[in-house]
Amino acid sequence: MANSEPVVVKHVEDVQWEEAGKKGLAYLPVRRDDIGADFFGLLRFDAFVNSGVHQHRDVAMSLMLSGGLTDRDGFVPPGSMGINFNGSTHDAIAYERAYMVSRLEGPVQYLPELEHSLHVGAERTAIVVDSPEQSPDLVLALANLPLQMTGLAGVGRKMIFDYACTPHDRRCVELQLLPGTKVSTHRLNGRVDWFVLSGDVGITAKGRTNFARTNAFVMMSPQAEVSFESRYGARLVAWADGPSESLEPGQPHDLYGFGSLHTSRRAHKSSRA
Repeated sequence: MANSEPVVVKHVEDVQWEEAGKKGLAYLPVRRDDIGADFFGLLRFDAFVNSGVHQHRDVAMSLMLSGGLTDRDGFVPPGSMGINFNGSTHDAIAYERAYMVSRLEGPVQYLPELEHSLHVGAERTAIVVDSPEQSPDLVLALANLPLQMTGLAGVGRKMIFDYACTPHDRRCVELQLLPGTKVSTHRLNGRVDWFVLSGDVGITAKGRTNFARTNAFVMMSPQAEVSFESRYGARLVAWADGPSESLEPGQPHDLYGFGSLHTSRRAHKSSRA
């Protein structure tokens, strides 16, 4: 993270939309690194606008907030996480305006004749599909995922993706916080990103509290020592690039599920076999 602060909170209304080089495609960058091909923010498709053929060279994840995207494999509806992998090749189109929270973790290749790119750090090259029978997407409806106990009072967790079949040891989870939940100080052993779907969370680091409400992006730096609490409850999606460790004796901190495996691991393997 370019910002030296251990915790950065940005609400959607505080960030400007940018055009993606094609009418009807736009992105709202909360974090953007063209060289490292790293993006966290919102993407927007207008009705009847397509992305153009492209191939992902690492993991890309998009939580569909509204509308939906269609590609050769099917439809990603609202409330679902669409996950692309190294080699995923498709052309996605929206038949009604679509908004999604996206975390893009690597380069994306576009055909040379395309003048636009929705993805940061895009490469222009001929695209080769090595395994045409493989699905370009893993689509998971968050409402259908099981809610797990975390060992932390007031905190429930849904494992969305454990990054199986990728070179990364990361986790993407949904956290549900009951009103009055307090999570004591813990150290992050990797970058952590949140998108707050609803509710409120106050995150404290270095004696300063940042408040995040519905429609907020939260970015936390590796090695940050943080605690947080929710007055009225919250639901959020989190990406963690490493586990957290409690700084309070006797307190469990398997917050992001690094001791758990995603139940769709088997389904993902079979779809990519």
